[in-house]
Amino acid sequence: MVRRPHGSRDAAESAARVQVTGDGAKHVLDVRGRRGGSRRGLAARRHLAGRSMGGMVLQIRRVYADPTPDDGCRVLVDRLWPRGLSKERAQVDVWLKEVAPSTALRTWFHHDHALFDEFVTRYRAELDQNPAVDDLRAIAAEHPVVTLLYGAKDEQDNQAVVLRDYLVTGA
Repeated sequence: MVRRPHGSRDAAESAARVQVTGDGAKHVLDVRGRRGGSRRGLAARRHLAGRSMGGMVLQIRRVYADPTPDDGCRVLVDRLWPRGLSKERAQVDVWLKEVAPSTALRTWFHHDHALFDEFVTRYRAELDQNPAVDDLRAIAAEHPVVTLLYGAKDEQDNQAVVLRDYLVTGA
């Protein structure tokens, strides 16, 4: 670790200390990238950090967040187009709605935290039988970085988290 005198940060390091959330709010991060020590901030860091899949990086992000150059190939994994979002603003490269949870599962879950563990079990069972998973794996094989986009407000308990973990574990 290189130590510098207090206040002598380069531009990249300074830029990395500010986090802009999907609603446009700016938050200053501490040295370890934490935002005020909140549980939600911790989840967001784990959430955006991405996971490696055979040399490729799979990350997830809300589709409402502004696109970044680090997104790589942006794949929307929701069955429904995000409400109030234009295709130009979303900058989606691929809309793979077939890999999203079935309509029956999506409406059953309805983002109820108490049902999330059962949702994970049911969605993974759907993914085991879903040929669209192979399409997503092919997309991931073609790009070094793939960002799975979702519209849910909950950044911890949503189908993109389950899908990313499913792909990374090779299930």
